[in-house]
Amino acid sequence: TTLLASLAHALVPHPPPPPVSSTMLRHASRLASRASTRAAPARFFADEAAAATSPSTKLVLNFLVPSKALKKAAPVDMVVLPSAGGAMGVLPQHVPTVAQLQPGVVAVHDGAGVEEFFVSGGFAFVGKERTDVCAIEAVKISDLDADAVGKGLKESETALASASGDEAKAEAQIAVDVFSAMQAALK
Repeated sequence: TTLLASLAHALVPHPPPPPVSSTMLRHASRLASRASTRAAPARFFADEAAAATSPSTKLVLNFLVPSKALKKAAPVDMVVLPSAGGAMGVLPQHVPTVAQLQPGVVAVHDGAGVEEFFVSGGFAFVGKERTDVCAIEAVKISDLDADAVGKGLKESETALASASGDEAKAEAQIAVDVFSAMQAALK
C-alpha cells in the first residue's frame, strides 16, 4: 500500500473496544498484585557497567562511507550523532544501540579537539567498546560551500513546489531536508 493509503486508514474511525467484564478486572488485579510482590531483578545495566574490571577510557570509532574509511579503529573520547531521536552522545561503555542517522553533524571528540562531519544519513552501531558509523555520504563541515548550499536549497524547494507525482515529491523533500540540515550545520 502507499503511504497515503496508510495515513487514510489511520484516520478512519475505528469501533470502540469491547467493554471490560468484572471477571477480566479481577484477573488483572490478581496478576498485578503478584507482579508487585516479586523480587527485583538482581542485575541492572548500571551495576554491570560499574562492575566491569577495566572499563576503557576511549571509544574505538570506525567511521565509514561506501568508498572509504574516514576513521578506522580511532580511539576517541566521545561521538555525537544526529540520530532519528535527536542528538545522541556516545561514550565508552554505552548501552549497545542501533541508531538511524538523519542529515546532520557527526562530532568526533578526541584529545586534540572536535572534528565535525556532515552526513546525509546512514546508521550507527553502538557497542560498549566500539562504535561503527556507516554514512551514505560524509564531508567535513569546513569543506561545505555556503553559497552552493543556499543555491541547492532554493532549487530543491522549487522542485518540491512543482513536483507532481509521489516519487518526485519524496525526492524533492529529501533534498530540502538535506540542504536545510547543511545550512543549519554551517551556522
